[in-house]
Amino acid sequence: MIKNLSIVLSLMVLGIGLVAQPVISLPLLGDQDKVYTFRTAAAGGLNVDVAGPNVVWDLSNIDPDSILPEISFQEFIPLLEAPFSNLFSNADFVLRETSEFSVDYNYLELKSDRLVVIGLYTEGDTLPAFFPEPILLTPLPLEFGFTESETIPFVFDFADLVDTFQLTNAYEADAWGELRLPNGIELQNTMRLKAKSDIDGLIETDEGIFRVVVDQTSYLFLNNDFGVPVATYTRQTATFFLVLGPIQVPIFELPAEPSLEFYSVLGTNTDEISSDLEVQLFPNPASDFIHLSFGEGLPKDMVYEIFDLSGKSLMTGIISAESSIHQIETKTLSSGMYQLSLSSNSTRKVIPFLVKK
Repeated sequence: MIKNLSIVLSLMVLGIGLVAQPVISLPLLGDQDKVYTFRTAAAGGLNVDVAGPNVVWDLSNIDPDSILPEISFQEFIPLLEAPFSNLFSNADFVLRETSEFSVDYNYLELKSDRLVVIGLYTEGDTLPAFFPEPILLTPLPLEFGFTESETIPFVFDFADLVDTFQLTNAYEADAWGELRLPNGIELQNTMRLKAKSDIDGLIETDEGIFRVVVDQTSYLFLNNDFGVPVATYTRQTATFFLVLGPIQVPIFELPAEPSLEFYSVLGTNTDEISSDLEVQLFPNPASDFIHLSFGEGLPKDMVYEIFDLSGKSLMTGIISAESSIHQIETKTLSSGMYQLSLSSNSTRKVIPFLVKK
């Protein structure tokens, strides 16, 4: 799933515009006669972080002899040739990636002026992955200066830890200019779209509580000459080459390995904790407030107490059963993990949560 997440984040497509507002409209998107070959390569010291108009990204000095033997192929295929096509009847394009280790299918839908990904499938899995909300690839057309942020549910599956998190994608079309390739070709009127993807949440297991952090910034370059991404870059440690027919284009991508931080539940006695109380805490991570929702309502007042990981009590108070809104202010808490204890007579519930400033 982490690989699929990276594929989603690095397949975003872009356009260009300044003054006369030229755009990239992806005229070749979904062309089933084209196959794109990815090969790993070593290419250090490249600066693709510069932003703004009239930028020059010079990738011409990458050594083609540095290419490693790992190869994968990407091609657009008809929907009916893809597995589970009956489950993705709204898909307009299917992008299939074949490598030595796996075959992946990305289901894309063109919704009015927006291209989105609606699902992913890896051969060998029981079922495809469905997105509760489609993930934006690009508006069509996309102009220089475009910005947008969206937060959607995302099913996270890593190292036998499975849960649903909030995935935040922040997009910005922040640069355009000239892209110089290793084979001497220079592409004018190329735009870059930056996407910052963030997951920060908690997973509870038999061994304890884990904090899961995914923080990835990806860039994608597009030029109207091809109608497909001509290069991508992710701030990680591996690099790839993308071959468009005779055109060798560097592509930089690596699935973002999540940071898994273990937290033990301190300051509580789990024998006293009741699982009968139905309560949800949101947002998580929180900033200034946490809100509580009780499944069957709150029949009586409850005492709340917030602990840090050392077990130190930081604040306490009463949640009134007469109030229709149940929230606790967390403005004074710094970024980190905490535990909320709710108690009333013999009932006790402890909920871990994050604060992120």
